[in-house]
Amino acid sequence: MIKEQKKYNERAKIVNDKLKINLNNTWVDISLEDYEDIVIIGAGANSIALAGYNRKTFRKDAIKIYTPNANSKDGKVSIEQYLREVRKLASLNDPRIVTVYDAKDIGPNIHIVTMEYIEGQTLTEWLKNKTAYHDEQDWIDRLQLAKKILNTVLYYQSKGIIHGDLHCGNILIDNNWDIHIIDFGTSLFAKVGQSNCRESYFIYDLTRKILAGGFDKKYFTFDGTKRILDKIVENDVREKQPILVTKTMLAYIEAMDLMLQLPTSDLKPYHIVNVCVALTDGIYIAFEYAIKKIYLDIEKRIPINSIAEIISANIDEHNFPEDIADFSTMEQLFDDSLEIYYQMAMEIRDKWDVEKSKQYTFSHTKGIITDSEYDMYMQMIMDSEVDTYNSFMPKRKYEIDDKYRLILSDALDYYMGPIRFGQELWIRLNEKQCMRMDAII
Repeated sequence: MIKEQKKYNERAKIVNDKLKINLNNTWVDISLEDYEDIVIIGAGANSIALAGYNRKTFRKDAIKIYTPNANSKDGKVSIEQYLREVRKLASLNDPRIVTVYDAKDIGPNIHIVTMEYIEGQTLTEWLKNKTAYHDEQDWIDRLQLAKKILNTVLYYQSKGIIHGDLHCGNILIDNNWDIHIIDFGTSLFAKVGQSNCRESYFIYDLTRKILAGGFDKKYFTFDGTKRILDKIVENDVREKQPILVTKTMLAYIEAMDLMLQLPTSDLKPYHIVNVCVALTDGIYIAFEYAIKKIYLDIEKRIPINSIAEIISANIDEHNFPEDIADFSTMEQLFDDSLEIYYQMAMEIRDKWDVEKSKQYTFSHTKGIITDSEYDMYMQMIMDSEVDTYNSFMPKRKYEIDDKYRLILSDALDYYMGPIRFGQELWIRLNEKQCMRMDAII
């Protein structure tokens, strides 16, 4: 028996107790012999969602029928892309991500995936039932919920998977107040750039909606205020790597959670360390704002300079961890950082005060570089017309690289300040690593 949901009958409908789907403006009969008591529960641009009982296992499953998007060039679903993405999803092992049971073709250019069916309310419904009033327990609940969702998102993103449609309707909350992410269908068919753009947008939007009035957009260096289809603006969250946006939102939530645990009296600098450490895990945190905000939130009970020093030290530790044991990893980090120093220098060299940068270098270093060497190397940088350090210095020598690393890092540190400079390096190192991983995946 198949039950029709009338609101979906432009994409799927029941005729004489048979399921029909609209495929390229033609109604096609679909046979699902393994299932009974099928209900149409959703329909989108790429898929139709059903629920039904498996005749053999008596288990209620979710069934997704994947169809070509109306904007598809040839009106077909790429079987290679479909299988590749389904195998990625099937490899995931997390109770908060629906389990894939089976995948197969049921007709020309019609593919289905059967998976775990979750009973629960959507995040959309949960948010509608929440009051606007924020007491401490409500704030804790919101932080914990956001943390569960974003940790799950970080898990699948670390496996090279992008959801692509991570809105509140695709997150279920079960009776045990745990979350489940459903409907990875968009990731099967969207272009990589388009999926990344949507993923980054939805990660920010989800966090904003969950935290509601407690969300502070000033904590972030990117602009998340535009809607999904708006024109891209400068520093738009939609242009950032999804996994880095997820890490940033998680860092923010963790820091907010730790702020609740600070002692109400006799606050010491070491109490704030965990908050600062958590925050510096965020790649796109606006640290200068965060320092001032933390200072005010703790009612100025710790000097603002102490907070800044903790933040700065932790950014440095992120950029150059002391526990890297692998030589090739360290060598890659040194190469990447030098390349980034050079590119940053090219962007702002016209604003430098070369003489003051030189004084700054010699104020804290002795015997590493001579006065004449500094002048010669700096002049070569100022005269350079190439975009990359490898082009600037094609024949690499460690001793010369080290001197350029000193000159460039000191000049940037002096011009930008240690926190801004450290953060920009942190951002670019992470973005470079993401590009490297994308190439592998």
